[in-house]
Amino acid sequence: MDNLKNLANNAGSAQEYLNGVRFPIKKDDLCDQLQQKGAPDQLVEQVRSADLNRFENAQEVLSKAMH
Repeated sequence: MDNLKNLANNAGSAQEYLNGVRFPIKKDDLCDQLQQKGAPDQLVEQVRSADLNRFENAQEVLSKAMH
């Protein structure tokens, strides 16, 4: 149950940092923007470890990187 709660919290937190990001965006550029916005290192690493090199929209980031 705690893992489910943490996943929901991470997705909500990620959405905050994705506000204002212009899509589509390359993964490296997204990671740079997340870091500039002060996103937690764990979030940046989740995006960096996603198996995509480019994201078309915020929903794709949340579904591919928040596992």
